[in-house]
Amino acid sequence: MKALPTLLLTLAFAAPAFSAQDLTIGSDAPALTVEHWIQGDAAPANLDKGIFVVEFWATWCGPCKSSMPHLTQLAKEYKGKVQFMGVSDEDLKVVNEFLADGWSEKIGYTLGTDSDGSMQKTWMDAAGQDGIPSAFLLQDGKIAWIGHPMTMDDVLAEVVAGTYDLEAKKKEAARIQKLETLAAPIFAKIETIWAQLGAAGSEEDAMEILQGAIPLFLEVVALDPVHFGQVHMQTISVQIMVKAYAEAMAEAAKFVKANWENAEGLNGIAWMLVDPENTPLVSDFDLAVKAATQAVKLTQEKDPSILDTLARAYFVNGDKDSAVKWGELALKLADDAEMKAAFQDALDEYQGKDELDF
Repeated sequence: MKALPTLLLTLAFAAPAFSAQDLTIGSDAPALTVEHWIQGDAAPANLDKGIFVVEFWATWCGPCKSSMPHLTQLAKEYKGKVQFMGVSDEDLKVVNEFLADGWSEKIGYTLGTDSDGSMQKTWMDAAGQDGIPSAFLLQDGKIAWIGHPMTMDDVLAEVVAGTYDLEAKKKEAARIQKLETLAAPIFAKIETIWAQLGAAGSEEDAMEILQGAIPLFLEVVALDPVHFGQVHMQTISVQIMVKAYAEAMAEAAKFVKANWENAEGLNGIAWMLVDPENTPLVSDFDLAVKAATQAVKLTQEKDPSILDTLARAYFVNGDKDSAVKWGELALKLADDAEMKAAFQDALDEYQGKDELDF
């Protein structure tokens, strides 16, 4: 049997997951069952009174490390008003080694470990969160907001100012739960197709199976293109894989329009269009620049990973000067050694390559 491409195999075991959310906006905050508190202010006895941010992260997670300076800045800005806590499910030794490698001085908030995974179950799994970093904003014992920490600024300001409308957010959360209930049977059909994909005997068979999944993906996206943005991105990825480039670029434009205020989503779609290891044969580089520019704006030019995406988008679009400008800023803000090395390699490419290989 001809070996399937790595990306096909990845998709075969990465079907969109549907999970009922027991923990949502307005829910009582679960207990803080941290095994070890490592650094920062003492953890509260409970979360019943006050404003707290509980963020889940890991030492291996690049986006988590990119978020740490911003969280540290927020902790300084709201000192005495909000307590920030970062929780890793890694062993204490792993986290201590990470902190000893220069990160302890860079992180200005409380850190703890959840080595037995208890908080992973009662917080992340219960809320249907399958990626990190993920932040939970709490107010007087209730979940006020759940999301990426780089997109928390506005809602945090509202909570601190007392202008946050929790009841309205609870209604929105209920609406989302109904959407996911409607999507559940469609996801079940997709999972059946994914099982067939895993058993495909050839690349040609796999491509045919993937073609059959696209209408189901789009059916889910039609329910709510913002909430099901990750499904929309996977749809576009599949369309690119089956060489339906025109359809993929049309869906990418729809994604950008629907997710204009979602920095993480805009960055993801922009990178999909310019990724040097997997750039579509027919891609919309103007759209990539547009999406990445908005993502940079939403994150106030503070996220080095997003700045790196914008630099790459400008480069493949033929604007080397802008690529160098944003690449230099990405490198300046990068704290992680591995990230710095990758950004330096990219910057060297922008400064030294005469012609694009597109």
